[in-house]
Amino acid sequence: MQFDSCFDIIGPIMVGPSSSHTAGVVSIGKFVHTWLGDLDHVTITFYGSLASTYQGHGSDKAIIGGLLGLSSRDLNIRSAYALAKDRHLDYHFTLVPDAPPDYHPNTVQVEAASRAGTLHIIGASIGGGVAMIYAINHQEASINLGTGVDIDTIVAKTKKEVSDV
Repeated sequence: MQFDSCFDIIGPIMVGPSSSHTAGVVSIGKFVHTWLGDLDHVTITFYGSLASTYQGHGSDKAIIGGLLGLSSRDLNIRSAYALAKDRHLDYHFTLVPDAPPDYHPNTVQVEAASRAGTLHIIGASIGGGVAMIYAINHQEASINLGTGVDIDTIVAKTKKEVSDV
């Protein structure tokens, strides 16, 4: 695991009990929201430790909050289920306790649809509020969503790179 700053090790200012199970997971959800805009339907698959502890550590509310466009500092994460209902977001969780051997223990897969299209990503919350995106629409990726990064800029750059392929 590589950190770019001592603040990545200390962890972010955030809502929730766990930087790896909450803040990083919010970033993965926010990446999807930034890519597609307001979502209609999403299937979330938690692997490994996320599958085992997602409710206790708030990973479920974190991913929904991120998918709604919230940041890890937003107190509305606590009300993510109610916000999702208000915004008519249809979501489903799948839990896979035994992650494939090549997956990080905190891996999440998101399959999302909106009026703008569909997106399939695989990412992991790797600790300290840092997340990585490993695959976008079944194509390998390596995108660091460290604390304090501008997800809007990362998504815009990544969308351009994907469209140039």
